[in-house]
Amino acid sequence: IDTVKHKNHFFLFYHYMCYIIFMNTFIRLSFISGLQEIVISEINKISAIEIIDKNDETISIQCVENIDLIRNLKSITNAHIVVQDKKINPLYLNNHKSILGNIIELVLANNEQQFKTFIISCAGADSPELDSIKKYITATYKLSENIDADLKINLGKKDTFWELTVCITPLPLSVRSYKVSNIPGSLNPTIAYAINSFLNLGEITSYLNIFSGSATLLIEAELINKNLKLVGIDYDGKRNSEAIKNIKKAGLIKSIKIVKQDIYTALPSDQYDAIVSDLPFGM
Repeated sequence: IDTVKHKNHFFLFYHYMCYIIFMNTFIRLSFISGLQEIVISEINKISAIEIIDKNDETISIQCVENIDLIRNLKSITNAHIVVQDKKINPLYLNNHKSILGNIIELVLANNEQQFKTFIISCAGADSPELDSIKKYITATYKLSENIDADLKINLGKKDTFWELTVCITPLPLSVRSYKVSNIPGSLNPTIAYAINSFLNLGEITSYLNIFSGSATLLIEAELINKNLKLVGIDYDGKRNSEAIKNIKKAGLIKSIKIVKQDIYTALPSDQYDAIVSDLPFGM
């Protein structure tokens, strides 16, 4: 079954590439300013991903057959499939709907359950061309139009060319499923990943997080090395209870220990390979 799925996915990707071969097509990765080095380091670990351009807030890579490689990146906030061309205006796209259709199919492949709604943003949204494209998406992919959509499509003019973008995930990649409890000022998971990336987590055995808050650093560390001894301490019992909710959602209640403690009184007596902290909110 896996072999059949792989073949189907390959032919879908090949079909998609045939349609856009004469257009400038790539995947644009967005990230928090300042994390470019971290993003590049994570990308370089995946041989199938090739960087073609970069700036302070985005990195462009060549299209990949397996979009899940992008969805699994921990350091980026968003990823879009991008098509740039002088002729890909609403009229042209309406006459060549398969260009958009092949991108949608690539995004939906093996992830149909995540996408129930769509929105297409474009100047002249009430034009007959855009109306026809919307009806095509609804009829072909059984998606309903909604302003708070899962599948986000944008078509706009950029300088001398048009740009079509399709986001590959319903929510930003920086939104983690385990974050069921968000403490005001809590750490962005992509920054937590960046902090942990400096610690050589694959080579250590124990990890202490002081001011552990919502447990983001602890959970992100466990996702990198499942054999770590992980302990978080925080003096605020309410924050600790919120952290435990996130830990339970991540399925790590047996892997992460949360201790109610003031670091000025005493640190845990054990020795740790890494002691990590995100400064308390407000500092």
